Amino acid sequence: MGGQEDQFVGTAKEFQGKVTGDADRENEGKVQNAQGKVEKTAEDAVDNAKGAAQAVGDKLADR
Repeated sequence: MGGQEDQFVGTAKEFQGKVTGDADRENEGKVQNAQGKVEKTAEDAVDNAKGAAQAVGDKLADR
């Protein structure tokens, strides 16, 4: 699953746990949501690094 998907599923599990009173399910959702945020941040960092590398490559090619 991607970062955004994990966040969505985690939020749903957290809500389900709150509604049903299932603390384990709620905590599972919180953990999955947090993992999704970390994964999304890492994906964004990789995308930014690729963009920066492409920009440097383009500048060097223009010389």
